[in-house]
Amino acid sequence: MSNETTFGFDGEFVIGGPEERPYLHSDMCVASRGNIGADGSGRPFEVRPFPSADINQLCDNVRNCLELFIAEFPEVNKHADVLPISISCVRETCGGHIHFGRRISGLDISLLDSLVAIPFSLALPKSHVHKRMHDGYAALSDVRNDHRNDEGNDRSEYRPMGGFWGTPELFTACMQLVKDI
Repeated sequence: MSNETTFGFDGEFVIGGPEERPYLHSDMCVASRGNIGADGSGRPFEVRPFPSADINQLCDNVRNCLELFIAEFPEVNKHADVLPISISCVRETCGGHIHFGRRISGLDISLLDSLVAIPFSLALPKSHVHKRMHDGYAALSDVRNDHRNDEGNDRSEYRPMGGFWGTPELFTACMQLVKDI
């Protein structure tokens, strides 16, 4: 992929709640828009950083979104287990979509499956992987090419499981692989 390609990301995660209610529901806390929002299916939150052609900047953008979220909703931090990008409120990553500022197909998708989807799913519990795949989520080669950016250009969304952004190191490694494909 070209070094000029812009990369974006929307990562889905759930936040642990009190024992009587093991998860906080995003639609009760945040709007569906903004840098952190409800992903539209009830429970998961979604982080939506600004895109960048620079992978380190994209990683910083994810961290900044999560830090702003904690500043706005400090009560979620009390129910913390572990949060991707080293902020301690997220119970688990449950999905994530990698956005490309251009259309992807063929060999790009095969390489993404081989270098991202398969190995990074190993960062997740096997029961989680089996359930998600059984539900039809994050199958290999799961790409949507029907998106357009603000300038009207084609863009793609690659949809692996969320294991690739479970830690800052995994996310940075994953996105560097994506950029170098």
